[in-house]
Amino acid sequence: MKSKKDNGVFEAIRMAAMSHHLLTAGTILCVAASVVASLLPPLLLAGIIDRLTAGIPLTMAAVLLYFGSLALEGGLSSAQESLLVLFGQKMTHALRSEMSRKLTRLPASTLAGQNPGEVAARFSGDVDTVEALFTSGIISMAADACRIISIMAVIAVKNTGIALVLLLVLPLFAVFTHHVQKRMLAAQLDNRRAVAAVSGQVPETLHNIRTIRALGLESYRERRYDRCIGESYAAMERTNFYDAIYSPVVLALNAVVAGIVMLLSASGNAMVLTFFGMSVGTSVAIINYISRIFAPIESLGMEIQTIQSAMAGVKRIDAFLAQPERTIPAERRTAARGDVELAHVTFGYGEKPVLSDFSMTVKQGGQVTLVGRTGAGKSTVFKLLLGLYQPQAGTVTIGGVDVARITDRERRTCIGCVEQHFSRVPGTVLEQITLGDPQITAEMAWNAAKLAGIDEAIQALPEGCDTVCSDGMFSQGEWQLLSIARAAAANPAVLLLDEITANLDAETEARVREAVRAVIEELDKGRLRTAEPIDPSRSQWQVNEWVKKAILLYFPMQEMRTMRAGELEWHDKMDLKHGYEELGVRVVPHAVARYGAYISPGAILMPSYVNIGAWVGAGTMVDTWATVGSCAQVGERVHLSGGVGVGGVLEPVQAAPVIIEDDCFIGSRAIVVEGAPIC
Repeated sequence: MKSKKDNGVFEAIRMAAMSHHLLTAGTILCVAASVVASLLPPLLLAGIIDRLTAGIPLTMAAVLLYFGSLALEGGLSSAQESLLVLFGQKMTHALRSEMSRKLTRLPASTLAGQNPGEVAARFSGDVDTVEALFTSGIISMAADACRIISIMAVIAVKNTGIALVLLLVLPLFAVFTHHVQKRMLAAQLDNRRAVAAVSGQVPETLHNIRTIRALGLESYRERRYDRCIGESYAAMERTNFYDAIYSPVVLALNAVVAGIVMLLSASGNAMVLTFFGMSVGTSVAIINYISRIFAPIESLGMEIQTIQSAMAGVKRIDAFLAQPERTIPAERRTAARGDVELAHVTFGYGEKPVLSDFSMTVKQGGQVTLVGRTGAGKSTVFKLLLGLYQPQAGTVTIGGVDVARITDRERRTCIGCVEQHFSRVPGTVLEQITLGDPQITAEMAWNAAKLAGIDEAIQALPEGCDTVCSDGMFSQGEWQLLSIARAAAANPAVLLLDEITANLDAETEARVREAVRAVIEELDKGRLRTAEPIDPSRSQWQVNEWVKKAILLYFPMQEMRTMRAGELEWHDKMDLKHGYEELGVRVVPHAVARYGAYISPGAILMPSYVNIGAWVGAGTMVDTWATVGSCAQVGERVHLSGGVGVGGVLEPVQAAPVIIEDDCFIGSRAIVVEGAPIC
């Protein structure tokens, strides 16, 4: 693998700026012209007033020139904003394109070890902050700095004394602006946290509605909601307070400085007039400039904050772009077709070996079924054949060609795979089969549909193959048939079928039910986990997707029934957990844990809720009204404070469970979203 460390954010932006050189040059020239144009109206107005005070009549040319300068200033300012937005969009488009290219070149092992939500955040939130770097960051800051310097230069030329006064006043104003913006930012952050807490109340209430109704906690939930709203209002009041005092202070300071200018310029003292004496027109121009100089100073503070926020995004994107890439094989003239051979293959995830000196040969035209217990390596063999992982030792070949040398373009004609779940893409039925591959014609796709037996279902649709796919359009079995058509459309030399069985008969269904019940019992006793560390350092975890699927199957297998415990009553499908005394667990009244969750010895459950598939480590406290979602893995000696919500992962099934490592403290009312690792 190779790493492109030189292809960072600023390198991508530099290349994009060079490819859009006219836009880049136009933006820079427009910003410079806008700064210069902002200096003209006060100077022209000063000349007009001085001519009038000297008794020279006003001419139409002077009037048109003045109003023309105002129009020019407004036009250039508008053009500057438009070009900055366009420039920022071009840069972010180039950056997202570079990141998209990087994503396609990352090895599967790298992607499998990353949180999908974090990767998506690089493309959305982090890139948006980089866009703000151009639209309201570096370029705007440079323009505002140039505007301040140019105004000060003009004032210094017109009146040195006033320039000295401004040099004393402006630093104080900058400090005041920074202080107010810092307080406003803190208040806005508090408001965002409060709003997030308020937003989390509704789904949290719906998620735990049975517990709330069973324990009579409606009034508590109302008080908690009101408290969160009150915190939001309090934060907004602080923001409004600072906003309310800032504008009057700016106006007052502007008036004070203007008053000082007028008083000093009208002074009868000869020495004062030496430094502050000026004509009426110059006085008007300087007052105009003074009013113009406060706005860019105010903007500088916000622009500095924008740059600091953007640089954090730049660092995260740089880390993404610096990841090692997979080696792209060279194009070959002949396709890889022939015997499939795994020779002395050794492979494992982390330090846990899955295959050790494994060898297998499948002759061309042959069929082989891989049978073995869970974790024996059946899916791993498929991943090695697909080239998603490279063996640590040995070779994997198709027709004598190493699978690592098969190009992306020929891979689909070489090997096809029907996965356990159909992965739908946005588009029509035809696009589900072709996946936009120009090598697969409509005729090839239709032949594959007939081969898979999904052709009649497609013909029954309003627009046939051109019908846009939606939820509920096909049954689960029909989606699986569509997956077979997708794999067979390119007529691959090798076809892999990964547990595609559907429409179970009665006998098989009974066996599945018994197996599912056994999985839930193993979860309840702690002998099985939905996720477990695969190395001693616990830096990598393996999610047992089959366990999550067993939990999903367990729900429809249960009937709704009424359950009672003392005066409390439930109407639910799931049994509650029992045997806490044998486990050595302290359980405070009204704590609820579902059957299928494991509570380790020494753990403490305050009035809280623990869902099926969750694991709570030894010495951990689940505090009052905390919720531990399905399949969440909570380590040892963890404290989940009151009202903490730990997300569950059964819906969608693709989500990774929450993993909270040992010795962690999760603060009150915190929300831990699905797939988040807490170390």
